[in-house]
Amino acid sequence: MIVRYCPVCYGENPEEASTCRRCGASLVACSGEDYISKLVWALGHPEPETRVRAATLLGRLGAAAAPAVSALRRTYEASHDVHLRAAIAAACGAIGSADALALLVAALQDDSYIVRMAALEALRALLERGKTLDGRVWAQVQLLAAGDSSAGVRETALALLASCPWLTGT
Repeated sequence: MIVRYCPVCYGENPEEASTCRRCGASLVACSGEDYISKLVWALGHPEPETRVRAATLLGRLGAAAAPAVSALRRTYEASHDVHLRAAIAAACGAIGSADALALLVAALQDDSYIVRMAALEALRALLERGKTLDGRVWAQVQLLAAGDSSAGVRETALALLASCPWLTGT
């Protein structure tokens, strides 16, 4: 059985429904929305895997998904799901805008080592694409390298610092 989720309240509806049985919203009205809008909507989906998939797909769009960064930030700040927050960090690395980079700095301070590691990997990918990182990013990476509770995060931060132009002189 296919379930149609309401674009307004995320209510579950049968495949053949044209209006939401919970809130009465049209289930066909959003068919003309652009892809990014649909992915932003999916960031609030009741199924956790769908939220992670939406963040991942926004990341695959790269810079074209820059308009979605504010929605990614709201989702990141509201989520207790470490896998979703890690997917958002990865997406921000792929998007690469200034707002996405600001969210990556926040992710470097996340309580979960999984999210911190995803943020470091996203920064590495940005560097590989020729992006220049500012001092606040490098300062946060230095803090992780010096004393993160996770050995993996410390090692990854040290490796990232090895590519820092003002430390390596390149």
